[in-house]
Amino acid sequence: MNYAYLIDFLGDLSRNNNREWFGANKERYNLSLDFYKQEVKRLIDKIAEFDSDIAYLKPENCIFRIYRDIRFSPNKIPYKTHFGAYIARNGGRKSPYAGYYLHIDAEQSFLSGGAYNPSREVLSAIRHEIDVNYDELSDIVSDSHFRKYFGKIEPYMPPLKKFPAGFSATSPAGELLRYKDFIIEHPLDAKTICAADFTDYAARIFHAMKPCNDFFNSIIADYCWPLCLLVSVLRGFSFCDFSFCLLLDLSRDGLPRLLPDEDLRLLLSLSKRVRLSCPITF
Repeated sequence: MNYAYLIDFLGDLSRNNNREWFGANKERYNLSLDFYKQEVKRLIDKIAEFDSDIAYLKPENCIFRIYRDIRFSPNKIPYKTHFGAYIARNGGRKSPYAGYYLHIDAEQSFLSGGAYNPSREVLSAIRHEIDVNYDELSDIVSDSHFRKYFGKIEPYMPPLKKFPAGFSATSPAGELLRYKDFIIEHPLDAKTICAADFTDYAARIFHAMKPCNDFFNSIIADYCWPLCLLVSVLRGFSFCDFSFCLLLDLSRDGLPRLLPDEDLRLLLSLSKRVRLSCPITF
């Protein structure tokens, strides 16, 4: 089993994206998924050598389902035509933190990281940090390895047409202040993916990505840790124990969505009596 087999399966799936074909080829899917899990585990171990925050993750925490949620979508194609895994602290694919994303597709594969789809509050904080500490970010993106592998930070969502309120068009940060998210990406071709040393290669790319991720995570953490501490106190856990095993999924409002219902009700009740740094709304 190898990446060539997985890519071949994904290519066939893209040409036959229906339940009948998928059912007839379920064994190919299972073999491809098992192989991908093994490779993601190897990649986690490699990344953990320079980023200990993700050492505890399992592939199952990181790999996205191949089944599309088509309940409210006009596009009724049932399956994704790629394998994706997001390796990030505090929850893997459900983490709000900047991490390391591996995307394998028959047509367009890539490695990426950065701050994807941040909440409104986090986005505002990121813009402020970029504006006042642009020299720090500039040093990161000017590094020769960063420029070699990623070029520059790009937006995934279309940027704002105008600069947001409170920010000047003359800021050294320039167009970054109009971004709604901040993505760094490294394209992959089939030859690179199928090479025997691909895991080492991907880890090397992710290592070059880490300083940029660290910049964003230093901001994101300011919004995540207070909530973790609050819930841990309310539930009677020690902060250390709770934060280590935490599996948080932050919504666009920057709030936990995978906490037990009783925790959500408790937070909502508390928010009516205590002024929190970010509003609790559901």
